Amino acid sequence: AAMVKEGEFREDLYWRLNVLSLNVCPLRERKEDIPLLVEHFLERYATPLGLEQPRVSEQTMELLTTYEWPGNVRELQNCIYSAMTITGSSRIEPADLPRRIYSDSRQPDISVAAPGRTSLAQIAAEATAKAEQEAINKALSEANGNREKAAELLGIGRKTLYRKLKQYGIITSD
Repeated sequence: AAMVKEGEFREDLYWRLNVLSLNVCPLRERKEDIPLLVEHFLERYATPLGLEQPRVSEQTMELLTTYEWPGNVRELQNCIYSAMTITGSSRIEPADLPRRIYSDSRQPDISVAAPGRTSLAQIAAEATAKAEQEAINKALSEANGNREKAAELLGIGRKTLYRKLKQYGIITSD
């Protein structure tokens, strides 16, 4: 309406489009819809990708339903498409998901891949997490628990250090 007043949008077009107004909640507020959407995207992409429709492991579905989805349904859609193109099996595992999905759910777990299946991305994520934890603990020790000094030693911002302390469950005295 403001753009119509400013003459930046045609008034007749505004009223033609303004017939029905819908309020759609973000995906993070509709977690119960995620399994249905995942199933829909699996069906939708299986044939074009020349795949038999894969299943999603329980761990994968748990990760998908706990992730916040800042990109809403489009991000979920892209995530499923990506996982389907990456996986070489009939089952999508957490390691087939983009790293942000399983690294957002705190500490990556070594059990995210199916037995006998380990992805390079998973190994890298686990090694990175372990190295970060060790570096943070060492810096905190050298800084006598002073977070600001530890962040400086690590070459990262204070807020980044606080986020990583929370992410890895590292408790400090101050």
